[in-house]
Amino acid sequence: MERVFLVLQLKDGADVREYIRRHNPIPSNLDRELHEAGISDYTIALDEETGEMHGMLRVAQDWETTCALLADTEMFPAHAAWQQDMQKFLGIAISAEQGGQPVRRFGAWSFTWTDLAR
Repeated sequence: MERVFLVLQLKDGADVREYIRRHNPIPSNLDRELHEAGISDYTIALDEETGEMHGMLRVAQDWETTCALLADTEMFPAHAAWQQDMQKFLGIAISAEQGGQPVRRFGAWSFTWTDLAR
């Protein structure tokens, strides 16, 4: 299982409340497709003042394999429709080759609290 971290940005003037409402909850067919693609535990942190968002999700395989699956719009039609609809809110580059996912990722690392005590 891989953790993936994404950087997202709302467009200037995007309706932040509507964006949040559409994610709470996401449509059941989209939820099913994301699970079928191996995505779980998707969290988005939003700075409502700047529109900057950081997303964290877990993928069962690796990110590239997951994106290749999601690029199959016939297999994942709800996801394709969702990504198209979200473009009215998002001011970021997406890639069809990445299944409509944001192209900007960032690195992260893990540590345990015992590491801090050293």
